[in-house]
Amino acid sequence: MERNQQCLLPGVTAAFAVGIWVAGLANWSLPFLYSVAGGVVLGTVFLAMKRMEETWPAALTVFLLAGMICALQAGQLRADDVSAYAGQVVQLDGRIDEPPVLSRLAGKPVQIKYTVAVDSIQLGSEHKAPASGRVAVSVRYPEETANSKWMDGGNQRAAYGDRLKVSGQLLAIRGYRNPGQLDPEIAARRQGVHGRMSARASDAVIMAGADSDNWRTGLAAWRERVRRDMEAVMPETDAAMICGMLFGGYDGIRREVIRDFSTTGIVHILSVSGTHIALVAGVIAWLGGRLGPRFRGLTGLTATAAVLLYAAVSGFTPPVVRSAFMGVLSLGAIALERDTYAAAALAAAALVMLTAQPLLLYDISFQLSFAATAGLVFLYRPTLHILNHLPSWMASPLAVTAAAQLAVAPFIAWYYNSFSLSAFAANLAIVPLAEAIVVLGLAGALISGISGSIAAMLYVICSLLTGIVTQLTSLLAAVPGGAVYLPSVGLVGGLAYYVFLIWIYGGGNPMIPSPLVIWKRFPVGVTGVLCLLVAVLILWNGRGQALSVHFIDVGQGDAVLVVTPGGRAVLVDTGGTAGMSNAFDVGERVVAPYLKHYGVRELEYLVLSHGHQDHAGGAAGVAGLIPVKNMVLAREQPALPVQAAIKKVGSVIPAYSGQEIRIDGVLFRMFQALEGGTSSRKQTAGNEQSCVLQLEYGRHTFLLTGDQEAPGEQQLLRSGKLQPVSVLKVGHHGSRTAASEEFLRATDPRYAIISVGYGNRFGHPHPDTLQRLKDHGTAIYRTDLDGAVVFHSDGEQLRVETYNEEKSGGKYGL
Repeated sequence: MERNQQCLLPGVTAAFAVGIWVAGLANWSLPFLYSVAGGVVLGTVFLAMKRMEETWPAALTVFLLAGMICALQAGQLRADDVSAYAGQVVQLDGRIDEPPVLSRLAGKPVQIKYTVAVDSIQLGSEHKAPASGRVAVSVRYPEETANSKWMDGGNQRAAYGDRLKVSGQLLAIRGYRNPGQLDPEIAARRQGVHGRMSARASDAVIMAGADSDNWRTGLAAWRERVRRDMEAVMPETDAAMICGMLFGGYDGIRREVIRDFSTTGIVHILSVSGTHIALVAGVIAWLGGRLGPRFRGLTGLTATAAVLLYAAVSGFTPPVVRSAFMGVLSLGAIALERDTYAAAALAAAALVMLTAQPLLLYDISFQLSFAATAGLVFLYRPTLHILNHLPSWMASPLAVTAAAQLAVAPFIAWYYNSFSLSAFAANLAIVPLAEAIVVLGLAGALISGISGSIAAMLYVICSLLTGIVTQLTSLLAAVPGGAVYLPSVGLVGGLAYYVFLIWIYGGGNPMIPSPLVIWKRFPVGVTGVLCLLVAVLILWNGRGQALSVHFIDVGQGDAVLVVTPGGRAVLVDTGGTAGMSNAFDVGERVVAPYLKHYGVRELEYLVLSHGHQDHAGGAAGVAGLIPVKNMVLAREQPALPVQAAIKKVGSVIPAYSGQEIRIDGVLFRMFQALEGGTSSRKQTAGNEQSCVLQLEYGRHTFLLTGDQEAPGEQQLLRSGKLQPVSVLKVGHHGSRTAASEEFLRATDPRYAIISVGYGNRFGHPHPDTLQRLKDHGTAIYRTDLDGAVVFHSDGEQLRVETYNEEKSGGKYGL
C-alpha cells in the first residue's frame, strides 16, 4: 500500500506533463476543457466515495486535463502585449530588467544586449500607448565604446533598473526552425520576452533610474566588480570562463573552448548547474563532518544556507533555481539512500516547476537537469555496485558519470547526436580541477571586499588552473573516437529506451528476471537472439529508401540537403550570414547539427553555387564537422570561408555547364556555371553568375537556381534546356525580378521553395514575386514561415512535410 502511494505522485506528474504536450497538438477550447475537467473531478469524487482503489485512472485524467489547461493559459498574452506590434517600426519606452550583456568582436561594433520591460509604445506619430511584455534589445556602439563599458552616447552608465527609450523595427523571436534545433521562441516566451529589436546607438537613449538599494542592482554591480578584479590579474578570456563557471552564462568564452567541453561531455561545468550546487553543499558537508556527528543538523542547515546564498549570488535565474532545487534533491536522496521517497520528491519538484512554467517541458536545460537527477537518484548506487572492484576514488566519479549519461542519452541523441566516451576520463582528470576553480573563485569573490590581496592570489591560482583545464580538455577532445555518434530518437524510441534501461537495472516487476539472470540460464539462446537483432538492423539500414530533399532553414541564406535512395548525401550550399560577421557560424551551429540529426555522417559532394556569404559562409564549419569527399566550386576567386573549407575536403572539382553526377539513380545536372578559364578565377561571381543545378529522379525534377534573377533566368531560357519541374527553388530568396512570368511558364513548377530569413532587411520575398507564383497556381513554401521543408519521392509519388506541420503533430519532439 505504501509503495503504491509513493508511485502515485510520479504518475500524477507524468500525466500532467503529457497534458502539457497534448495541449500543443491542436487548438483546444479552454471552456470545453474546464467543462470536461469539472465532470471528471465530480466522477472522481463519486468513485472515491464508493471504492477508493479504483479512483487512480480518473485522478490521472484530472491531472492530464490540468496540464492542458495550465499550458493553454500560459500561452495567453495580455491585450496590450508588445508582440501585437511585431514587424512594425516603433519607439519603446521601458526599464532595463536584466543586467546588460556586452559583446565585442574584433573589428566589429560593440553590441550591448538589454532586456527591457516595456511600459509604453509609440507607432509613428501616434500617441504613446500602454504596453506590456519584455523585449530583447541589441544596441550597436562604435568600437571605441569598448574602452568605456556600458556607456551610451550621453556618457551615462547603463545598469539594471535604468530606463531605455529606443526606436527600431520590432520583430518576433524566431530561431532556426529545424528538427532537433533548440527553440529560442519557447525559451523567450518562458522568460516573458515577446520581441526583439536591433538599433544603433543614436536610436537609443538611456536615462538614469536604477535604484542603488535594489538587491539585483547591487548584485549586478558586485559581479561586474569581481570580473574587473579578475581581469586585472589574468587574461580576459580566463576571467570570462571563471565568471561563467561562478555566475552562469557563456559570454566571452571562446567558441573553441565551449566546443571542446561539449565534445568531452562536461560543458555543464562552464555554467552554473546542479554540479556546482552539489559541490557547494558537498564542501560544507565535508567541513561539517570534521566537527563530528553532534553537528550534523547544523551542517545540514549551513549547507542549505550556502546553496541559497550561491543561488542568490548567481542572480536567482531560472536555471540556477532549478539547479539548486534538483542538485540538493539528488544529493539528499543519495545520502539518505531512500530511492522510493526520492522518486516522489523528484516528481513533486517537477510538478511544482511545470505548474509554475508549463513551457519548461520543452526546455533542454530542464529536460537534461531532470533526467540527470533521476539518473543519479536511481542508477548511481547500482552502477557503483557494478564497479565495486575498482578503487573508491575511481569508482564513485565513474558511477556518477555513467548514471547521468545513461539517463540523458535520448535527449543527447536528439539534440546533439553524440555520446561522449571521453566524459569518463574528463570526470576523473578535469572535473576535480574545475571544481577547485569554482571553490577558490567563489572564495576569492566573497572575500574580495575584505582582503583584495588574498582575493587576487586566489584569482591567479584559478587562472593557472583554468589554463591547465582548457589544455587538458583540448587534448582529450582531440583523441580519436572520444565521441560516439548517436542516431536521433523520437518519443517512441525514447520511451522504449527507458523501459529497457529500467529492465536492465532490475527496476521492473520482481517476477521478471533480469538480463544477467537470463543470459546465465540460456547463454546460447541469448547470443543467438542478439546476433539475429544485429542482422535485422544491418538489413534494415541497407534497405531501399526514398529520395529526400531538405530545404534547411538557415535564415537569410540557402542550404539544400539531398539524401539519395541509397542513403548517400549531397549538400548544395551551406548558409551563412548577410555580411562577413563570424560571430555565429551557421555551418557549425545549424547545418552540421541538421545533417547529424538525419544520420548524415559523410557528404559525397558539397556543391557551392557561388561564394557569397549567405550561400558559402558555413562551408568551413560544415567541413570541419562532417567529412566531405568532393567539393564542387564555381570558377571564381574563393571567398575566405571557402578557402578554409578547401583545406578540409578530399578533392575540389570545378563546376562547368553540362556537368553530370549520378548517385543511386539520382541525376545531378549542372545547367549553368561561371566559366572562362584562368582569368575568371580573379573575379567574384555576382548573383547572375550563380550555378544552377537540376536534380532528376524518376518522374520528378528539382531546379535549384541559387541567386539567379531575371538576367540569369533569361540566359537559361535561351539555352533551351529548361523543362517543367516538380519543385523550383526560387532564385535570390524571392527577390523582385526572380521567377519571371516567362520563366514560370517554361518550368511550370508544382511547388516553389523560398529560402529566406524572417524579418530580413532586404524585403525578401518581394510581393510581386509571390503574386506571380500565386497567379501561376504554384504552392509556395517559405523557410521563414514553414521552417525546414522536406520532399520525399520514390520516383513516382511526391510528398512534402514542413517543420511547423510535423512539430504540431509531435513528430519532431521528444
